[in-house]
Amino acid sequence: PRDARAVAALGELLAVARPHQTHLVMSTSAAEPALFAAATAFAPLAGERLILTKLDEACSFGVLVNITARLAHRLSFVTMGQSVPEDIEPGDKSVLASLILNQQPALAA
Repeated sequence: PRDARAVAALGELLAVARPHQTHLVMSTSAAEPALFAAATAFAPLAGERLILTKLDEACSFGVLVNITARLAHRLSFVTMGQSVPEDIEPGDKSVLASLILNQQPALAA
């Protein structure tokens, strides 16, 4: 996100590819200011969906409320582990609510 030329190049690639959906992928193990800085850097690419990863590594889940409230992206998926596709879940409000209220990933084994 700090390399403006790389972000611009990605924008050019997306303009040519014209994908049906564009997802912003963010690690919930990162600090909240870093997440917002990344979201700001990638905002010109017009991503409309959000994937929150590494919920199993997050120290707290309050940031999930802040991220989803401030970004205009629809939460599409969340991940809680490294196994694909087993650890990918649809991102819905009930998953986020469970994380915040229970302070642990709902999918943790």
